[in-house]
Amino acid sequence: MSVVPLCVVSSRLRVRLPKAEVSLAARSAAVFVTAALLMACPSTAPVVPDGAGGAVVSGPAQTPVRSQDAQAEIDFALAQDYYTQGEFAGAIDAFRMFAAEYPNDVLLVRAELFIARSQLSLGQSAQAVASLRAIAESPE
Repeated sequence: MSVVPLCVVSSRLRVRLPKAEVSLAARSAAVFVTAALLMACPSTAPVVPDGAGGAVVSGPAQTPVRSQDAQAEIDFALAQDYYTQGEFAGAIDAFRMFAAEYPNDVLLVRAELFIARSQLSLGQSAQAVASLRAIAESPE
């Protein structure tokens, strides 16, 4: 199994919302998630349309961010497994525990982004927007 850097995954993210009665809050949350991911994973590679209404980053992938703490890496990976398996409530809990345990870790912003993405996946648009605003307003 190959490891794909989060920035590569997030640069190819397309947020798809149900067509019926998409609320303004849901659309706003989708925009915030996309913007937050782009801010967390800046790229010098050009963004090109993919023909399906989205865009992909063309060019070399960035080096993934790594924690200096081996246990933090393990805990982050375990939380990420919940998200990957579609267990978004478990992912929220695991990433919140990560944030509480490692408040100064380099992976903290990514954990907070995964919390917002999980909330959006659970239909918790207002909570996702609040989570993203908290990230945007944090001093670091």
